[in-house]
Amino acid sequence: MKVLKKLFVILAISLLLVTVFQNNIFAYNWMAEVNNQAGGEAAAEGAGAVNAVTSIAGAALTIARLVCVGVAIVMLVVLAIKYMSSAPGDRATIKKHAVVYVVGALVMFASSGILGIIQQFSGAIKPSN
Repeated sequence: MKVLKKLFVILAISLLLVTVFQNNIFAYNWMAEVNNQAGGEAAAEGAGAVNAVTSIAGAALTIARLVCVGVAIVMLVVLAIKYMSSAPGDRATIKKHAVVYVVGALVMFASSGILGIIQQFSGAIKPSN
């Protein structure tokens, strides 16, 4: 209960600080700054910001896809090494738990594929002038 109470107090203090500084944070014109960073004539129309955000989102999706595939491969390799290096009596136990790891790896591969589809769709979207 003490941990829950401490967590609640920290959450309440954080919420209080956000509400106190909310006007200062949200008063800044962030879109103008993004347009200035994007540069060019298209920045005046907002297309520069859209292109900048699209490229950043594309990079983030690519990184997420690589992490998904990497984690899935590492999970399967670790499971295979465990299985091969275990004693014959322990292999039955590993087989019971292997289903969870294999399903997890399949979910990771599927999420990587879904992220790829999202990335293709988002790459096809062009800003309107």
